[in-house]
Amino acid sequence: MAPFWRPYRRRANMGALHEGHLSLMSAALQKADRVIVTMFVNPKQFNSASDLAAYPRTESQDAAKLRAARTHLLYAKRIYSIFSL
Repeated sequence: MAPFWRPYRRRANMGALHEGHLSLMSAALQKADRVIVTMFVNPKQFNSASDLAAYPRTESQDAAKLRAARTHLLYAKRIYSIFSL
């Protein structure tokens, strides 16, 4: 007998989604019943404050793309909720 549900897949990213990201979501949907996407722009990944400031913030457009890709949940955190400033 097949299991009642397959495990979920989580896909972490920094937003500014493109077709490569969406192909990962599609692949995840092939292997799981639920796909959860986490989105967080981590300042520790940038060499300078100007690079961080220049990184595109496209949360609304990304949410629409994920909705169209049929993912199940988007969990997006703001910087001040992760690091104390």
